[in-house]
Amino acid sequence: MDIKLSQEDSSQVAPVVTPTYALQGASSHLMALLDVQKEAVSLGSDLTSVLKLAIEHAQRLTRANGVAVVSGEELYCEAATGTLAAQAGHTLTFLNSQSVDSDVPVRYADVLGDSHFDQTACPLGATRSLLIVPPPSKETLFGLLAVAEPANAFTAEDEFTLQFLVGLINAAQQQDNAVKAKQQALAERDVALSAQQDSEDRLRRIAGAAQEGIWMVDAHCIISYVNLRMAEMLGYSLEEITTHSIFDFIHQASRAEAERAFAQGQQDIPQQLDLCYRRKDGSDLWAIVTINPTRDRAGAFSGVLGMVNDITERKQAEESLEAQAAMLREQAQLIDLAHDAIIIRDMKGTIIFWNHGAETIYGWQREEALGHNASALLQSQMDVPPEEFKTQLTATGHWEGELTRSTRDGQHIVVSSRWALQCDGQNQPLSMIEISNDITSHKRAEARQAAMTRGLHEVLAIADELINCPEVDCLTRRAVELVRERLGVERCGMVLVAEDGEHLLGTYGTDMQGHTTDERANRFPRDNARFSYLETLPEGQRWVLLKDSPQVYWDETKMVRVGRGWQVATPIRSKQGAVGVFFNDAAITGAPLDQVQQELIAVYCSLLGNIIQDKRSEAQVRLLINGARCILWHASVRENESGYLDWKFQMPDAEAANRFLPLAKLPGQLYEEAWGEARLAEDVERMNLNAATALENGKTGYTHEFRIRRADGDVRWLFEDVHIEPLLPKQWSMVGVCTDISELKRAENKLREFAAQLEWSNRELQEFSYVASHDLQEPLRKIQAFGDRLKTKHGDALNDEARDYLDRMQNAARRMQVLINDLLAFSRVTTKTVPFTPIDLRALIQDVLTDLEVRVEQSGGRVEVGELPTIEADPLQMRMLFQNLISNALKFQRAGVAPQVSIQGELLPARETALLSADEEGGVCRIIIEDNGIGFEEKYTERIFTVFQRLHSREEYEGTGIGLAICRKIIERHGGQITAQSVPGQGTKFIMMLPALQPKPTS
Repeated sequence: MDIKLSQEDSSQVAPVVTPTYALQGASSHLMALLDVQKEAVSLGSDLTSVLKLAIEHAQRLTRANGVAVVSGEELYCEAATGTLAAQAGHTLTFLNSQSVDSDVPVRYADVLGDSHFDQTACPLGATRSLLIVPPPSKETLFGLLAVAEPANAFTAEDEFTLQFLVGLINAAQQQDNAVKAKQQALAERDVALSAQQDSEDRLRRIAGAAQEGIWMVDAHCIISYVNLRMAEMLGYSLEEITTHSIFDFIHQASRAEAERAFAQGQQDIPQQLDLCYRRKDGSDLWAIVTINPTRDRAGAFSGVLGMVNDITERKQAEESLEAQAAMLREQAQLIDLAHDAIIIRDMKGTIIFWNHGAETIYGWQREEALGHNASALLQSQMDVPPEEFKTQLTATGHWEGELTRSTRDGQHIVVSSRWALQCDGQNQPLSMIEISNDITSHKRAEARQAAMTRGLHEVLAIADELINCPEVDCLTRRAVELVRERLGVERCGMVLVAEDGEHLLGTYGTDMQGHTTDERANRFPRDNARFSYLETLPEGQRWVLLKDSPQVYWDETKMVRVGRGWQVATPIRSKQGAVGVFFNDAAITGAPLDQVQQELIAVYCSLLGNIIQDKRSEAQVRLLINGARCILWHASVRENESGYLDWKFQMPDAEAANRFLPLAKLPGQLYEEAWGEARLAEDVERMNLNAATALENGKTGYTHEFRIRRADGDVRWLFEDVHIEPLLPKQWSMVGVCTDISELKRAENKLREFAAQLEWSNRELQEFSYVASHDLQEPLRKIQAFGDRLKTKHGDALNDEARDYLDRMQNAARRMQVLINDLLAFSRVTTKTVPFTPIDLRALIQDVLTDLEVRVEQSGGRVEVGELPTIEADPLQMRMLFQNLISNALKFQRAGVAPQVSIQGELLPARETALLSADEEGGVCRIIIEDNGIGFEEKYTERIFTVFQRLHSREEYEGTGIGLAICRKIIERHGGQITAQSVPGQGTKFIMMLPALQPKPTS
């Protein structure tokens, strides 16, 4: 309570402000106050009773004759007693000012005549003294005001008493306030609970009707509420969802994200995220989930509220769009990596896309090309007028054709281009895409091919004309003239080898107009410098360019030099070899070399060589045909538009052919026609197929055998060797020679019969050896058994001579047993076989060495095995082979020398060996087994591989002489070869050649 006094009259007596009274020695008064306190405490929060108690005891325990409980700055009288009783329920108005600026008790010694008091309004009567005790703090409400009649009546004790009672009043007031506040809070809580219940009911009704899914979970993520929409979205009933963890319905892929969102929700951070739920049927439900935390009335985190909107269709659309975008990105990368030039320009022609193919073809980098006008940059020229191009592109949306363009380095190229319009949704053109590939080389090749085709027709026409020349001398001069006239060659000539081989024939267009001035071919010694070009020209090279050759011409009486330039020397060859050299140059115009023209000259020279050779040997060929048992034919073959072959078949000397092989002919029928009908029908289809296959594969020839029926009905076998000479595309010249091989066929049949008989004899011999060996086993076992029994039971009764006879008999039986076993092994090489399988030779030899381990240790020797390949073979026979060879190497050793055996192998190409049975694909395995033993003289090489053949006595080295024979038989059964190299006293080297792959069985 703030009470302030007006300063209107400062001359008046100032109020006495006394400090809190310190009670000394007034124990009885203090005890009275404590009794009042106990009574006040018993009243509890009954403020009215406490007020009444306070004013009564205030008047009793002080000098006051009136006491009032006042509150507020207006000094409202809550309760009063004594002289102030009438003021209860009223505001005290006798003070001129309603405020006293003090928080401590204020005493007025005499109020009469004091300007601070309204004397007329003062109800105090004879009251002179006044004591005001304010509330102890701003949080308290009530104070006490006491009056007394005499002036200066109140003491410090009175002041303390009133302060004490004010404390009791305000304590009761605070307690009353607390009770009222609690009551009010309880009432408000009841109202709030009712409102909350109403709100929750409304929310549940709203949530139940909402189109979004709604769920609530507690602090442990257990679902406490879910609306019907959410249950429908998941495909469960409400009962199947409630009390389950929310994570039971979230897809594993979204679980981690959902857990993070739930954790952040505990921190009052709302979340919105995409989550994937798993429906009851196993399908995915994608949704946007808005997560908000919920709290209880105490403000503690109680769970999470989730609002769920189904976006499955949108998600699927997004995934589809993303897949499409990925595909478009991949397509863009592929477009950029395409070898074709791909350019996109807007409708004004400005380049907006330029791929790597465009950089490669045109030379400008992407950064340099973008933003430029394409036509200006590339200087494009179309093969159609621009108006026609625009009209077609606008009308159809696409255009295709060829363009001539300039590259960055200034070269002109030709491209094959395809254009297309790109339009928007309203079908308005947005841009033009162009895909082009460089066909400059193709166009040049087409031009060269066209020129070559025209030239080849001319070459064939020249060849036809030269064939009619009566002699080589005339042909030589005419060959030069026709090339200059028909092929446009400036100057040319040629040098031929004369028939005597010692001289040359030559002519040349020697004047400056290129005319051939020689009346006949000139004859001069073979050491002429021009012919040396042919001798130094690499085999197979079609022509050679002489870049610094002297250029001369004939000026009636002498040769005149006109400088140096290029000259080409082209060999003239026939099937039999070199015929001469053809020369041409450009001494007249100095023009550069024409590659197409030079290739035509090379073809021409190839035909020319055969024509010259044919002219020279025509008589000899005719004699050969007449005297030999063969038929010569020639055919021009062309592939027609339907893909079939058209044949023009003729025989140069049908009469000689008919004498050699007379055929049945109808009157007027040509021999060539009868030839076609006389061939056996079952052979004709195969012959036609052979010819078509050879032509299709570009072969230079083929051979086959066929049968033909003579006029007397006898069927003859002919061998046909056909040579193919390409002329033009899909046009060939063929020459065939047919030889009668009927006698050879008969001999082959006899050979087959002999081979079959030999095979049968060998089989019988093998079976005999096998059976005989088995039949010998039984009596031999009896000899051994009775000999052992005789020695055991009666050995003591035998004299020395008898025992010697018995020992000899037993030794002979043992040798016989070894011999029979070896003979059985020898026969089993062909009678007991297994299919060939891939065998790792190194692993197999290691197994053999394991079996021979004791023998190697006893001999003190060493066996080194190098790298060995894998081959197809009979594993048991390979084991027998290496066991015999290694055993021999350990057995045939020099005295005092430890045996050293080396085994090495390698694969060789079949063509580098003489092994005919080897397949080119698999190659040949060469195996070498070398030792340091006793060796032998190589003249016995063949002998050591023969059955029962030995080079040493049994006393020197044990054995039967069959081991190496078995080795050879195994090798030969595998299609291989075995031989040996040796020097006496220096060891032996066995060399084996085996096919790596065995022939596949044929049906």
